[in-house]
Amino acid sequence: MNDLAKYDALLNDFKTVESQISMLKKQYELCRRQNEELGKNLTELGKENSELIEKIDKLETDLSKMQNEGETNLFNSLNAKERESLKDKLQDLISKIDYHISS
Repeated sequence: MNDLAKYDALLNDFKTVESQISMLKKQYELCRRQNEELGKNLTELGKENSELIEKIDKLETDLSKMQNEGETNLFNSLNAKERESLKDKLQDLISKIDYHISS
C-alpha cells in the first residue's frame, strides 16, 4: 500500500508539473507574440523618425534660405533711420520679454 501511495503522489506531482509547463508555454507564446509586435512597431517608428528628421532638415534648410533672403530684402529696403528705429523697437521688445521671463 505504501508503494501505491508513493505512485499516486508521484502522478499528482507529474500532473502539477505538466499544468505548470502548460501555463509557462502559454505565457511564453504570449510574450513572444508581443515581442514580435513590439519589434515591428519599433521598426515602423524608426522609419517614421528617419522620415521626420529628413523633413525637419529640409524645412530648416528652407527656413534658413528664406531668412537670409528675407533679411537681405528687408534691410535693403530700409534707410538708415528706419533701420535704427527697427533696432530700437526690437531692443525694447527683447527687454520686455526678458523682464517677463525673469519675474
